[in-house]
Amino acid sequence: MKDSAHPFDLASGDSVGDYRLEERIAEGGMGVVFAARALKLGPPAVVKVLRPELAHDPAARARFQREVRAARRLSHPNLLRLLAANANAPVPYLVLERVEGTPLGDYVRDREPGLKERVRIAAEAAGAVAVMHDAGVVHRDLKPANILIRADGEPVVIDLGLARIEGEDLALTRPEQAIGTPWFMAPEQVDPRLGRIGPATDVYQLGALLYFLVTGRSPRAGLEPADVYARLRKGELVPPREIDATISPELEAIVLAAMAHRPARRIPSARVLSEELLRFVRGEPTSHGTSRWRRWVDRLGRRG
Repeated sequence: MKDSAHPFDLASGDSVGDYRLEERIAEGGMGVVFAARALKLGPPAVVKVLRPELAHDPAARARFQREVRAARRLSHPNLLRLLAANANAPVPYLVLERVEGTPLGDYVRDREPGLKERVRIAAEAAGAVAVMHDAGVVHRDLKPANILIRADGEPVVIDLGLARIEGEDLALTRPEQAIGTPWFMAPEQVDPRLGRIGPATDVYQLGALLYFLVTGRSPRAGLEPADVYARLRKGELVPPREIDATISPELEAIVLAAMAHRPARRIPSARVLSEELLRFVRGEPTSHGTSRWRRWVDRLGRRG
């Protein structure tokens, strides 16, 4: 470990477990991410370490340990594979396979994929999130920056930093603290009176991702966080067809059903959402193309 301003600071060339750190590629409020190589044989990897100034913070270490536990539960082609971890090291770390990909927002801007390709990406991401839910893990921070698109066009859901394991204590989050990215958050993340945070929270965020993919903008683009929170509490949402009238009523109905204000009114699971979107991609009838759903959307108006 190199000399630095902090005894736990890490830099390129240092070793963590069986991996040698290369360049620093990302940094957030809780962790720092490095590209890495196995000291012996092994696939290219990324190493996420707890920020050095948080190494003695019990709450920060507990959150990191929760992220490791969540990652250990998951195995799916559209999720990052955990290679190694030590949540109890002086500087906790986890090692994930390195995926070469483009963040979803950049991919949409630069590649300009067609509508059905965009919907397919949402469907595949929802399928991966369904596997997370089967393992008892709720992501809580699904957004374009946390979806990478590989060279083969497949999405990979990343970053379990805010993930919650169902049944575990939520004491790491203060009741009044909104956790997530405002423009893609679900109403219950702002106001717990609207419902519990759980799989339906991810369904809402998947709906928000779909909204972004079909309209080209986030559901509450241009608003300050305080305004976003106010609209989330009220359930205010501009329907996609008011942004782009070429969006089909059927696809709009799926978006709005995933983003219903109350968790109990949403599409019942990420898997059901994935299946609906794949039917849409194949040109097959969906349950959201029925007159019942159209009447529901018409009544919904501007409420999510």
